[in-house]
Amino acid sequence: MIILQQMIIFFILMIIGVYSKKKGLIDNNNQKQLSGIVVNVGNPAMILSGSMSKENAMSKNELLFSLLIAIGIFMVMILLAFFIPKLLKFQSKDYGIVKLMLIFSNIGFMGMPMVSSIYGEAALMYVTIFLIPFNVLVYTYGIYVLQKDNKESKGKYMLSKIFNIGVIACFISIILYLLPVQMPYFIVETISMLSKITGPLSMMIIGASMLDIRWKEIFNDVHLIIFSVIKMIILPIIILFILKMIINDKILLGVSLIMLATPVGSMTAMLASQYNEKSYTLATKGVSITTVMSVFTIPLISIITGIN
Repeated sequence: MIILQQMIIFFILMIIGVYSKKKGLIDNNNQKQLSGIVVNVGNPAMILSGSMSKENAMSKNELLFSLLIAIGIFMVMILLAFFIPKLLKFQSKDYGIVKLMLIFSNIGFMGMPMVSSIYGEAALMYVTIFLIPFNVLVYTYGIYVLQKDNKESKGKYMLSKIFNIGVIACFISIILYLLPVQMPYFIVETISMLSKITGPLSMMIIGASMLDIRWKEIFNDVHLIIFSVIKMIILPIIILFILKMIINDKILLGVSLIMLATPVGSMTAMLASQYNEKSYTLATKGVSITTVMSVFTIPLISIITGIN
């Protein structure tokens, strides 16, 4: 099965990241710099590469339908996030970060490379559509939720950060995709080459970060383990079975699976460190345990739902 094989590849790359960290090839300083390369160079290039392929191009109506599906998924997750932290009996001070961990998955570092590897660069337009509401919600709803839980927070919403390099790349990609133009070969090839660094490098960085985690603390947190099972298995399966009744496009279904089944996004920990430091530890634990689980849960969800 393609998804299972791809997760094995990603797992091997994570192990190489662990090895590189142990040997000093990756350390806490250059790990941050390497992440910056992925976020500011690799990911934008991968987003743009999706617009370069005109094979099996989506129509404007298909693009709009994909956007509605993306918005619908986020709205459902936001609604569920109002109830799940209370049902799982997290401490009230952690409600905000648990909500964000449920809503925001790692569609940048893990989702995009997976879609590109499994479905090809043409499928990246679907991810581009998902990234627009993702970024808007992260820098508005995400910050609002954390500030609400932290009375001492003096941070601002940073609306300007909604228009970061990733979102700008999304809009440029959509424009290029819709315009009847063919980019010069040297531009297409340059962007394609840059996009290919994203998958291996992001997985190695994730692997390297695993060494910084106190795993005993994570596995002793019953609330977090139950949350992770709900986030990584139960909700994706339920939502995907519903989507199968609405969506006929196999690629859109596959992309939806990956967007829903990827682990907690590292962005949640970054926001917590800035807007509610008391939630930072829980956020890093959530990112870590769901990342390890994803190696097994993504193929499992694919088998159960029949989406591959």
